[in-house]
Amino acid sequence: MVYRNVIVVMKISRFFGLSPFWNSKSNSVFSLFILQMFYVVLLALLFAYLCYMNNFLQTVMAVYPWQKKIRRLSTVFEFLSVTVIVFSSWLCCFIFNKKMLIFMDAFSRVEKLFLLLGVEKFHLNRSFSQTPQMILVISIVSVNYSLEYLENGHKLEHLLIVSLYMIFIYQFVNVMLGVRAYFCCINNYLCQIYHSRSLYKLQDREFITRNQYMRIYTIWKAAKFQNKLFPENLDYTSTNPNLNVAQVIKEIHRYLSELCTEINSYYAAQLLLCFLLKLLSITLSLYYLSSFKVGELHLTLEGVSRLYPVINKGFVFASNLLQLVLIVYACVKTAEEASFTGILVHGLLNSDLQPRMRKELMIFSQQILHQKITFTAAGFFVIDFTLINNVIGAVTTYLVILIQFQLST
Repeated sequence: MVYRNVIVVMKISRFFGLSPFWNSKSNSVFSLFILQMFYVVLLALLFAYLCYMNNFLQTVMAVYPWQKKIRRLSTVFEFLSVTVIVFSSWLCCFIFNKKMLIFMDAFSRVEKLFLLLGVEKFHLNRSFSQTPQMILVISIVSVNYSLEYLENGHKLEHLLIVSLYMIFIYQFVNVMLGVRAYFCCINNYLCQIYHSRSLYKLQDREFITRNQYMRIYTIWKAAKFQNKLFPENLDYTSTNPNLNVAQVIKEIHRYLSELCTEINSYYAAQLLLCFLLKLLSITLSLYYLSSFKVGELHLTLEGVSRLYPVINKGFVFASNLLQLVLIVYACVKTAEEASFTGILVHGLLNSDLQPRMRKELMIFSQQILHQKITFTAAGFFVIDFTLINNVIGAVTTYLVILIQFQLST
C-alpha cells in the first residue's frame, strides 16, 4: 500500500530528524521540549562549524597552490552545500511539523477512500519499491565516503552529513511517487469505466453501495485540511452509483491537487537551495577535472594517489546530477499523471451519458483545467525536464568563463 510505504520512509527519516515525532495511534506530536533543545545544539554546532570553515578557507587560499586550492574549495563547497540543505530541512521540519502530520493523515484518508471504492491494488511499479531505493542510497553514501577517505582520510562528519542529505532526497522522491500512485489509481479507475463500453454494465466491485458512500461522506466531514477538505453539498442521496463514483473521484482528485500544493510549499526552500548549491558544486567539480593534467600521472604509489581526487570529483559530479534528475523525474511524472486524468475525462464525455453524469464530468473537467499541478522551487522556476537542460547550459557557461579567466591570469 502507498500509505504503508510512505510511513516506512517517514520512520526512517525520523531517526535523522527529518520528520516529526508522532504517535501513530493518535496522530499527535510528542512533547517538543527535547526536540527543541536538540535543534538549539545543532544550530550552535553549525555556527562553530561555519567559523571553522572561514579559517580553513583563509588558510587554503594563502598556502596551497592553485590546483590544490580548486580541489579543496570544491570539497569544502560540496560539504558546505549539503550541510546548508540538511539544516534547512531540519529547520522546516521543526517549524512545519504539523504540516508534515497533515501529509500523513492525508495519505491515510485518501487510501481509505480508494479502499471504499473497491480499489484494493494500487499502481506500485518498481520505481516506488523500497529495496532498490535503499540500495541506491546506501551505495551512493558508501562510495562517496570511501573516495573521501582515500583522498582526505577519515571524516565521520562527512559520512553523517551526506547520509542526512541522501535521506532528504529519498524522503521527497517517495512522497512524490506516493501522490503519483494515487493519481495512477484514479486514471486506472477511469480507464475501467471508459473500456466498459456501457456505464451500466460494470463489474459489481466497481459500484459503491449506499452504505459505502455514507462512510465516505463521514470521512469527508471528519477530515480537516486547510480548514476545508471536501464540500458538504455532495449528492450522497443519489441512487445512481456511477454518479456517486464520479463525485468521489472528482473530490479525491481535488484533494490530491491541494495536497500537491502543500507538499510543494513545504519543500520549496530545500528544493531551491538544492538546485542552486548543486549547480555551483557541479561547476566547481568540472572545473577541477578540466584543470587536471593527465601527463602528471606516473605508475607509482604517489601517482596513483593523485588519481583519487579526480575519481572523487567525478563521482561527486555524477551523483549530484543523478540527484537532480531524480527530483525532477518525481515532480514531472506526478504532474503528468495528474494531467492525464483530464484526457480520460474528455474521453468519457465523448461517449453516451445521462445528463446528470455528463454534468458531473463537465464539472470535473473544469476543475482539472483550473487546478493544473506544477512544482516550483519557491516560485523561482518550474521543476521539469527543461530545468536539467538549463542546468547543463548554465554549468557550461560558467565553466567556459572560469577556464578563460584562468588562462588570462
